[in-house]
Amino acid sequence: MSRVARICILVLMVAAIGTAVGCGTTSTKSKTTTKPKVTKQQVIDFVNEAIAYAKANGKDKAVAEFNNPKGKFVRGELYIYAYNWEGIALANGGNPSLAGKNLIDMTDPNGVKVIQDLIKVARAGGGWVDYVWPYPETKINEPKLGYANGVDSTWWLGSGMYTKTP
Repeated sequence: MSRVARICILVLMVAAIGTAVGCGTTSTKSKTTTKPKVTKQQVIDFVNEAIAYAKANGKDKAVAEFNNPKGKFVRGELYIYAYNWEGIALANGGNPSLAGKNLIDMTDPNGVKVIQDLIKVARAGGGWVDYVWPYPETKINEPKLGYANGVDSTWWLGSGMYTKTP
């Protein structure tokens, strides 16, 4: 192989590698953010605010507000979900069509019994569960950390934070 041919191949290889690793691009935006947009404390405060709202306004008014996509309990990726202790969804600000469905046996792609585990921590006075759930804007399953706590003897509320957001 001639020297010119080897140089041409070398230049093409360098150009291909540079393109593959993104050399020469000017964008500084990342498609995926690994840092959550909200904190654990913000999630706890949000759920506590929703519990106070439910106690002050009653279950029916609270459920209607939690199901309202433009309501005061839908804030970006933060939204309230409400269930009775048997696992029937009463409200889901991220997907109101879930209301009325019994999700007690629902599992995420990793085998986590999401609602059963959230009920356990809510009954224990509040706590966290790791699971996978569709991200509201993309509908793609993403890792989520959910917090749940009881309202009274008939129902509980929760919200969560996506631990890796698109």
